[in-house]
Amino acid sequence: MGRLLRSIMFDFAQFEREMTAEGTRDKIKAWVKKVYKMVIVCLLVMSMIQKIKKILSLILKKAKIIKFVFETYLKDSSISKVGKAINKKGYKTKNEKDFIYTSTRHILENIIYPRKIKYSGKSIKETMKSRECLTEIKRSAN
Repeated sequence: MGRLLRSIMFDFAQFEREMTAEGTRDKIKAWVKKVYKMVIVCLLVMSMIQKIKKILSLILKKAKIIKFVFETYLKDSSISKVGKAINKKGYKTKNEKDFIYTSTRHILENIIYPRKIKYSGKSIKETMKSRECLTEIKRSAN
């Protein structure tokens, strides 16, 4: 009778160890899945950040060109001279070509750019209105 009771106790102990080990394995698997998902999310976020940095650098480069165009036009009041100054400075269009009269004129006539760029504390649009450059641009373009 003693051996039977001891054998039953060993079997229950073995069963409990197996249940504990199985629970531990399940928890580890769940943790690994969670960490794996977090790593994937982190990698996706990092790749998106790199793409955003690239886009921002392109936008800043374009803004620098546009600001230069307007500042040069405010000084020279000639679209041809502005185009030559841009090319002399080494700037290129988005197709990697030199700026010509029409591409420079398109920048100057764009209704969005003058509102975004500051010149002497005022927006370019306000500065150009005060100097009546917008009408001159339209007159010289036609």
